[in-house]
Parts: sequence; C-alpha cells; structure tokens
Amino acid sequence: MKEVIRTLRKTGTAMFVLLSFGIFFSVQLHAKSVTITRLSSTPKVGVTPPLKQFGLTGINKQKNYVQRYRRQVPAQYARSGADIMDRVSDGWIVFDRESHIVAHVGEGQQLFWKIDLGTIVREKRFEVQDLRYDKDLLYFNAACVSYSSMQKGRCSTLYAYDPQKKKLLWHSRYRTSNDIFLVTDRLVIAGYGFTQEPDYLYLLRKRDGKLLKKIKLDSAHDYLEMVGDKLHVMTYNRHVVFRLRGY
Repeated sequence: MKEVIRTLRKTGTAMFVLLSFGIFFSVQLHAKSVTITRLSSTPKVGVTPPLKQFGLTGINKQKNYVQRYRRQVPAQYARSGADIMDRVSDGWIVFDRESHIVAHVGEGQQLFWKIDLGTIVREKRFEVQDLRYDKDLLYFNAACVSYSSMQKGRCSTLYAYDPQKKKLLWHSRYRTSNDIFLVTDRLVIAGYGFTQEPDYLYLLRKRDGKLLKKIKLDSAHDYLEMVGDKLHVMTYNRHVVFRLRGY
C-alpha cells in the first residue's frame, strides 16, 4: 500500500507540473499580441491607379467596385446578376444586393443554405458592401446607405454569423465597416469613413469581434490586401503600408 501511495504521489506531482506547464503554455499562446506598424504612406496618382504598380493582385475587387467576383466565375453565375461571389471548397457563396439574400451553392447548383441578411441585422436601412465566408462562418457588413447622420449613426455594423446553426455569433459597434474588409486567421480587418466623417482602420478579434486596434487614416479606404505580413491600404488619397504581426 505504501508503494502505491508513493507512486500516486510521484505521479500526482508529475501531473501537477505538466498541467502547470500546459496552463502556462496556453496562456502564453493566447497572450500573443497583435501589432501593427505604419511603414509608408505615399500619394496616389489618379483616383484609381492600377493596383499592379503597387505589387497587388486586386483580387478583393477583381471585377469592379460593385460586382466583387474574387475568382473566375462560371458563365451561368456571371449572367445571374449576383453582386458578390466567392469560391469555396464545394461551390460558391453568392450574394444578391437587392434582395439581401446570400446562398451557398454547390458545384451541381444544389442549394446548401440560403439566408436573408435582413432578418439578422439591427439596421433598418443598410447596404451589404462586402461579405466573406471563412471556416463555415459568414462575415458581412451592413453599411450606411448614405451619410450616417441620416440614420442617427446606427449603421455600418460588422457581423459574424453561423449559417449552419442559424446563429448570430457577434456584431461590432456601429460605424465600424463600410466598403471591403479582410478576414485572416485571427482578425477581421475593416475600415469606416465617409465625407465629413473621421476615417479609421479597425482590427477586430475574429472569434468574438472585440476591437483590438483603431488606426486613423487620412481618408476612407477603398481597397485592402495582405501581401505576406504587409497590409496595403488604399485610401481615396494615399497608398499606406502597415506591417502586421500576430494576425
């Protein structure tokens, strides 16, 4: 019996040390901070200069500023009049701006799910200006249709939604996202700005929407793209490059 007790005590001590190390490691892992550093800011030549001159692909606004087809779209979908389309592993995410309907359509045009975003948002009037599907979750914004003052500032929220469970996971504060945004492993990178309003870039924690960073911009963003660890932000007036760590 004494030998058994000694073994249990030794094992217990070893387990305590291992568990303590595991907790410490977990805390250190989750404590990894997000940092963003401004590297450069140069004036744009022309309103919409070619993005290739900045080493960018233009993938996030591949077709034009209204219809955002981020991959080569089959003819039958291109003719459908969808406003935002993105490729996923088993088909397409298709969004129609007028009806606010987003759907997951398979390769054989089978319908996996369909959602009316108007039933999710808190805005009474809104315009979805970007939408992303990442790891089975849907991210989208409900942007102001004009000056935010016309809606008492209650617009341009960013939302995270689980279409399988039909569950809203989180939403941001008002005036967080218009135009396009990006989704990375840990972040949602968004921006908000408009005429006679302050312009900002926002970094939100992807898992719960918590605001991590708020960066002042000279004017509103109209394009975003990650190249390695560099975040390229095209505003109305400038091309701004940030180095992003922990994203």
